[in-house]
This record gives sequence, C-alpha cells and structure tokens, in this order.
Amino acid sequence: MSQYFQAGRTVLWNPATGVARLFARNVEAVAGAVEVPTGIGPEGNDDYEIDLVAFTAFVDALVRRYRTSTHRILRALIEDVAALGIVMVERAGGTVEALTEAASPMDTRDVAVLPSGFGATGDAARLRALADELAPYMPE
Repeated sequence: MSQYFQAGRTVLWNPATGVARLFARNVEAVAGAVEVPTGIGPEGNDDYEIDLVAFTAFVDALVRRYRTSTHRILRALIEDVAALGIVMVERAGGTVEALTEAASPMDTRDVAVLPSGFGATGDAARLRALADELAPYMPE
C-alpha cells in the first residue's frame, strides 16, 4: 500500500503508507518551529493533496530557520523534513529561495552557546546534499 503526495494531478512522491503518515506527522511537528501553514491537506483516499503555494512557503520558512539557527539539535529535527520538502517543491517545478539566498543573520530564538562561543548556523550545502541523496529513494 502507498499514499500519494500530489498537487492536482502532479505526483510529487508516492511512499509506502506508513512512511507517508510518518512524514505528514513530522511536518505537523516541525510546523510550530516556523508558524507557517504546511500546505498539506488531510489524508484522503490514498493521498495527501498539497497546496503548492503554501507548501513552498512552508519549506522555504523551514530552510530559512535551519540556515539561521545556531542550535544543532533544532537543525537536526528540521533537516529531514526540509530536505524531503525541497525534493517535492522542485518536482513541482518550484524553487526554495532560502536555499540559494545569502545567509541571513543568526536567529536568536534558540541560540546554542558553546565553550568556544556561538555555534555555527545551518549549512545550505548540507541540505542540498541531503535532498539530492534522498531524491532517488522517493518514488513518484
């Protein structure tokens, strides 16, 4: 059994049902970190309908939060959802602008202070590499 994540007739990903449900729950879990609607509708008959405009804005906000956070654990919790979202947005023909923009200033909501000072902010190249690594495992 599988579920479709689709925007209209465009299939963005067709994972196994358990994986689809876990991804949808993870999206809802990290949505609070950015306070932006996810764009993923409720589970229907073997599918999740995606509002591409809202989903792209959500993924962009996740990437932006990732890139500005010095908190490594926060970034770890966000990065898999962000990477999978990047693949889905790009499959729909969209782009995640926060992935290629110049780095923004550090976000002060969750600051990691290490003995050597502030932790590093998130690396866009790491997210890009993770998205590229996961894409072949995301059947359409």
